[in-house]
Amino acid sequence: MAYPFFVRRIENVLIPTSKAGQLAIEKLKLGALYKITPTRPRNGKQHRLFFAFLTYVAKALNDGPTSAEWTAENIKDDLLVATGRTRNRNMTRSERARHHIPEGAIAIVARPVSISFVSMDGDEFSAFMDDAMSYVRDHLVPWIEASDHWQEIEKILVASYMLGGNDKGDDE
Repeated sequence: MAYPFFVRRIENVLIPTSKAGQLAIEKLKLGALYKITPTRPRNGKQHRLFFAFLTYVAKALNDGPTSAEWTAENIKDDLLVATGRTRNRNMTRSERARHHIPEGAIAIVARPVSISFVSMDGDEFSAFMDDAMSYVRDHLVPWIEASDHWQEIEKILVASYMLGGNDKGDDE
């Protein structure tokens, strides 16, 4: 049974990055056709940056007029739903009754997907992070730019090319 291993591309050749990967390639039948599904591993620094961003957004929203208590975790879940990264199912009869959904109306439960390192590879996470930051920029900035935490959020958006910086390149 094959197992995943890491390779690095050098010109037009994929080179295993470990002895285990080299052994796995040696076990492949010469001349046989294999289907490769390339995925990039997750970047821990990118993951930490994203959670710092979520924490600043939560703090900024908590500074605003809402009565809700925002956390990085519920901001993440809301951004997953807002960017369409959900598992959807129809509401059950009891759920429809509890929420007073009229008969014949479409009622769907959308649950955010997992962003764990196992569930989402590096490319998928990068795309989600870009979409989430774009959503914050396009929809939440009016709510958070007056916050004391806006400066940190703005720095992350500028560094991620989601927001233009000032022309001088300094912090004004």
